Amino acid sequence: MKMAASKMLEALLAADAPKEQAQAAAAELGDLYVEVKSNTTRLNALIGLVIAQTVLVTGVLFQVAFRLP
Repeated sequence: MKMAASKMLEALLAADAPKEQAQAAAAELGDLYVEVKSNTTRLNALIGLVIAQTVLVTGVLFQVAFRLP
């Protein structure tokens, strides 16, 4: 996060952007990175729950199918 924001700050300063605006843009980039990382973690947890539920339901269906006459 800090590395991407610092690289963004360096690039903006090299492009002759005002220092305050460059710092604000780099801070926004860092915040965006944190939000994306958080959403990625939540999505991975959701995918894990869906897979676990699918396995559970499939196992129950097999149990029911094998016990039918």
